[in-house]
Amino acid sequence: GQDNVSIVRGSFQPTYPLVDGDLQRQQKNYLNQRLRLLKYCKPDVKLMLNCDHPSVDASYVGNAKNWAELIDVTTKYFQEAGYRVVSVAPFNEPDYSATGQGTITDFYNIAAELRKNSRFDTIRICGGNTLNCDQAYYWYNTLKEYLDEGNTHQLAGSFNNFANFFTKVRQDGNHATDDEMHNVMEAMVGLEYGLQTGIWWGAAEYA
Repeated sequence: GQDNVSIVRGSFQPTYPLVDGDLQRQQKNYLNQRLRLLKYCKPDVKLMLNCDHPSVDASYVGNAKNWAELIDVTTKYFQEAGYRVVSVAPFNEPDYSATGQGTITDFYNIAAELRKNSRFDTIRICGGNTLNCDQAYYWYNTLKEYLDEGNTHQLAGSFNNFANFFTKVRQDGNHATDDEMHNVMEAMVGLEYGLQTGIWWGAAEYA
């Protein structure tokens, strides 16, 4: 039911460059489709934005300012539609090299750019958003200077590293998230070790 869903993940797309500081029609069509789906949720549902990248336009490659501007413009688009954005994640599963988003240095530089923007004074910056929880603390710790939130998925990696990651994030005073939970066990373990936000990726599979 609607009352059981308090946060939903939306996305920005680096597929097309911004034109005169605005999204292109293809990007707006995509966002409007997401806004249509959000109508199934309660009106005050919160949003967490991450990177959805069928491809990455050359204008963003190695360009932290352009990437941060895309996140800013997309965040504004959702805000003007009446939604509260609580978190933004510059890359999604960047430890999986085939994603083509950029390096850990690129992520660091994008987070630094977002920190300069007052829009994100009350919006968490999230990292490292890894596919493999064995890589989560390396990405998070490298980026931590500019993060408010630590996030990992568990498509590979050990139980201990999955559990201990959330404990370490909480010890740092940051928000602990798994925004692609697949399995009920991820929620059970995460909650036991400090997880604060979980978003299901499709069905909630049995343990």
